Amino acid sequence: MKLSHMLASSALASLLLVSGGVLPSSISPVAAVQAAANVSFSVFYNNLGSHGDWVRLDGRYVFVPARVGRNWRPYTVGHWVYGDNVGWTWASDEPFGWATYHYGRWGHSRDIGWYWVPGTRWAPAWVSWRRGGDVVAWAPLPPERDGSNVSVSISVGDIPDYYWVPVRTRNFLDVDLRVRVIDGDAERRRIVRNTKFIGVPRVRDRIVVNNVIKVNVIEKETGRKVKRVVVKDTNDPQKARASDEQVTVFQGEVSRDGDAKPKRVRDAAEVRKLRKERGDTADAMDNSGTPATGDDITTGTTTPPDGSQNADAPRKRKNTGQATEPDANPSNQDNANADQPAAQDQEKAGKKVKDRADAKQDGTAGQKDKAAETGKTQKKRKNANAGEEQGQAKKKKLQANGKNKEKNATAEKAQQKKKDKLRAAEQRGKEKKLPAGKKKQKCDPENNANCAM
Repeated sequence: MKLSHMLASSALASLLLVSGGVLPSSISPVAAVQAAANVSFSVFYNNLGSHGDWVRLDGRYVFVPARVGRNWRPYTVGHWVYGDNVGWTWASDEPFGWATYHYGRWGHSRDIGWYWVPGTRWAPAWVSWRRGGDVVAWAPLPPERDGSNVSVSISVGDIPDYYWVPVRTRNFLDVDLRVRVIDGDAERRRIVRNTKFIGVPRVRDRIVVNNVIKVNVIEKETGRKVKRVVVKDTNDPQKARASDEQVTVFQGEVSRDGDAKPKRVRDAAEVRKLRKERGDTADAMDNSGTPATGDDITTGTTTPPDGSQNADAPRKRKNTGQATEPDANPSNQDNANADQPAAQDQEKAGKKVKDRADAKQDGTAGQKDKAAETGKTQKKRKNANAGEEQGQAKKKKLQANGKNKEKNATAEKAQQKKKDKLRAAEQRGKEKKLPAGKKKQKCDPENNANCAM
């Protein structure tokens, strides 16, 4: 009993130290101690397996959702609600959403598609924001190398174009935003160019607040009053959810248990095969182009859906000068060192991507040659068909001309016959008009010139 009391006191002291000595008013000291001491990543490992696959990636377990569709991306199936004191909170319609949109971040790999990296701290949504004209856009924050998910320092170049989810500002409060997302590669890139990066959530007293997008702006653009939803706390991470009526917050910390792991872990090749069978592979996604500034996310595995960027090599992160929240877990430094890929692995991975690109280019060239040959054959066939059609048309024309001539000759004969009948009738009429008793004399043409008439 005495040892348990000492552990509880230690956990409470750590929480007070990190949060600046003040606990949020909505959570009790006992609840904070229990949340900090009793919850580990097992809550994710044990409850998400039925909704996707766990993969070992860069020295940590990541979650790949299943049966989400070929054009799916994070933060699209659901809507935004505004929680008092925590800001814009993502209310997901997906069974895994209670975890993946509030405790961790998202990356993308060519092999396994979108994947979620578990985090230790609850947030209304781990996203960044853009706005401009009549458009507002959000994008999932990329994973941190150390997996802490508490630091929110990020620059514009850290987020590729294909991460952004844009909608018209007038539709921001709609309850089914997936039908409002502005899709298409070219349009998405245009929006990124024409909108301004306005920020990320802030960490205040160890609580993440997501109020970058101002309420008055949304009310003006939508013509609707933003409902401020009541916020309550819970000691169970699974019960920390968002709805139109309430936002439930888990204000403790989910600890990393080095011995905990998912019940079943698949390798990337197996997951890629399964995703093809399900119809939601990364290759089936739309080609969303390159990152906004040509820089990819520094996770070691994040690549665009088309695989055009070699993100297996780490890139230098830009210094934005933004303050970051320290990680209360002292084991994070060890985890960060363990997660660093070896130089040889980086080089092999880069060569592998290059070989893929070369093979793809060779295959494309062959397809172009084959297409050219096919085009020539089709052109010859088309010309032959055109010649045959012309011959048939000429034949039909000659036949028509012959029929017309025959018809004209028949008409001329009929006309001549009609004229002969008229002459005969005229002659008979003259004979009837001779005086009575006077017989018509037979005319001799040799003796009488008038007979010829």
